[in-house]
Amino acid sequence: MEIARLEPFPLVANYDGLSANADYTVVIVDDHSILIDTIQATSDENGNLAITLTDYFSKYDDEYRLEIYDDSDTLVLFDTLTIMRPYVIPSSLAETEEELQDITDYEMIARSIINSITGGFLYQLQRIEAVGTGADYLSLPYRLNKILQVYENNILVYNAEDPTFTNIRDYFITVDQATIGVVQAGTWDRKQGRSVRPQIPSSDSFTMYNTNDSPNIIMDAAGTPSFPNGWDYQIYAEVGWPIIPHDIKQAASLIINDIKCNNLPYVNQYISEYKSDQFNIKFDALAFKDTGNRIADKILSAYVRPIYRLGVL
Repeated sequence: MEIARLEPFPLVANYDGLSANADYTVVIVDDHSILIDTIQATSDENGNLAITLTDYFSKYDDEYRLEIYDDSDTLVLFDTLTIMRPYVIPSSLAETEEELQDITDYEMIARSIINSITGGFLYQLQRIEAVGTGADYLSLPYRLNKILQVYENNILVYNAEDPTFTNIRDYFITVDQATIGVVQAGTWDRKQGRSVRPQIPSSDSFTMYNTNDSPNIIMDAAGTPSFPNGWDYQIYAEVGWPIIPHDIKQAASLIINDIKCNNLPYVNQYISEYKSDQFNIKFDALAFKDTGNRIADKILSAYVRPIYRLGVL
């Protein structure tokens, strides 16, 4: 089941075919089997179960596994629950109620095409693991919007969700939206990486920075970096796109219209050669790579698909 992440909130998931007037427990986990929520619900006299989702599901785009258990803890139904914000609101394109379902289906297809080219415009809660490099900033492989929690060596040091929690450190997102730093008083000379100058024990020098007895070894006076080398970090952050860019809405509308009007692919795609007499048409390779709508392709070309995880080539 896919639910559009649109008003009115809270979102409601409806399932039928269950026992009438029965109590059920709904368990929702993410795609890594981490428990997200447990909801109690009761079916009506027709066996329809309306599950009112909590505010968490109104905030983020994601896919979940939904499991429904009866009062004897027997699994009676499971489903993939998809909650996504449409790139264009179907009701704004549908002229009649009968057409609304078709436009809704076309929007799903258009969104899938755009996601395959650009990586998508989702807004999600991500748990990110990183290792300090001895610098004053920590690079994270996402488009960052808000830092919610930071664990340092498995100790919670920052929690923006609990106003009663005393933060050990305060973090901020740098202007490139791809790194985080620690709030510091006064001026800040950001360390770009782990120092290559070796440290020496205080017993080996008569002065703090070893300026007289061993000029070849100099103590690093810059202080401890914000993210020491080898330290483990776990960051909970809101990442992605809080809004859908207007040109992406336009591209989605163009693709939806093509599907709706059943435009023939060779009319608007990449014909590299055409011959009359039996219609010998030759397609360019790009005809099978992009959307088939040249205007939509031009719009999407401005958005480079991000690489969040390096792999083996």
